Parts: sequence; structure tokens; C-alpha cells
Amino acid sequence: MNWDIVNSINAQVPDEKGIVLWNLGDVFYGRLFSQQPLENLKRLISVMKGKHRKLNLILGNHDFQFKKWANWSKLSPLNAQSSLQTIFQNCGFDVVYDIPILIDNYILSHEPVFLKPGSQFINIHGHTHQKILKDSDDFTSKFFCYDLENYKMVLKAYKDSNREIPPISLKKDWESWRVECKNYFNACWDYQNYKVRSFESIKKELENNYKGQS
Repeated sequence: MNWDIVNSINAQVPDEKGIVLWNLGDVFYGRLFSQQPLENLKRLISVMKGKHRKLNLILGNHDFQFKKWANWSKLSPLNAQSSLQTIFQNCGFDVVYDIPILIDNYILSHEPVFLKPGSQFINIHGHTHQKILKDSDDFTSKFFCYDLENYKMVLKAYKDSNREIPPISLKKDWESWRVECKNYFNACWDYQNYKVRSFESIKKELENNYKGQS
């Protein structure tokens, strides 16, 4: 998150009651933002929030590292015992989630969640930046990758990430990791060409894609 992003959001979204802005994570890059005075962080979020909008956050992997890099002398009254929800709400977010959430059949998350083929759920996610799930001959586009460090299935954030496909010796049931691209929507700010997307416009696009790939 930076001032260019905040100013772009303000230029696209009216500051009116009833508008809820969802941030799907990595609002703060831990090692940079956690070194700043708390008032600087509050000002950034306050401008993005405006006077009437609500601001919800699903924590991303970099947000979870905030406490690791925090300079607590600049963040008083927050301290190492403060929960991440408390930290980010103190900065100005109205609601903070540390897990994906379900709205009807839509799963909102930071990192994409694994959905088996045939699932009726659709995952609106962040994290992957320029990389998107798509049907192609690219082996990594059809399968979830394996994060050997954290022992969980993830998609690489960037194409040059060091998170690689697990060797066959590590995961025998390879086909069980296959996913269907129609179940995913990459909502990353840069991937969306720096445009704020409404939930209704995303649902309409996903529904059209789902019909076209069924």
C-alpha cells in the first residue's frame, strides 16, 4: 500500500455511506511499514477510508510479518502483545480477518485456496500479482504448488518465486491437486490494472466465465 494506490482508490470510489472497501491483504509490507510511526500508518489508512466508507481487511502473508519487523518505540500504545487484529484496527480498518471468509458461494482470501474440480465455490483472491490460473500447457497453471517451508499448498506470488512444484516422490497423488480455472478470480491491484472492482462486477464476470467453460 502506498499513496499512489490510496489516491487512485479515492479517485475511483465515491466517499459515501454504505460503501465497503475490501482489501485482500498485504496492505503493509512488514519490514518497511512497521518501522514507521503509527501516525503515518493511520494517516494512510484514514485517507483511503474517507469519512463515510467502511474498510475491511483479510490479512496477507506480509501483514502477518508486521510484528516481526515492528519498531515498537514508534508504534505506542501498541506493543508485541497486541493482536494483529488490534494493530490493524488501530490503524483504521473496521473489520480484520486472519482467515478466508465465505460470502454466499464466494470465498474471499489473500492466498488462493484449493478447490477440487466440480466445486460450487469461487475464490476471489489476492497474492498472485501478475500470475493467474489459466488453462494452458503450462504445468504450473493447472496445479497448486507446494510451499516446502510452510508445508501447505500455495500459488507462487511471482513467476520468479522459489516456491516450486513438489517432486513426485513427495506427492504421489498428483492429479488430486488439479484445479479448474473458472473457480478463481485474481483481484490483485496490479493484475487488475489498478482499477477498483465492485463485488457485483466481479460476480458478473465470473458467472460469464463459468458459463463459457462449463
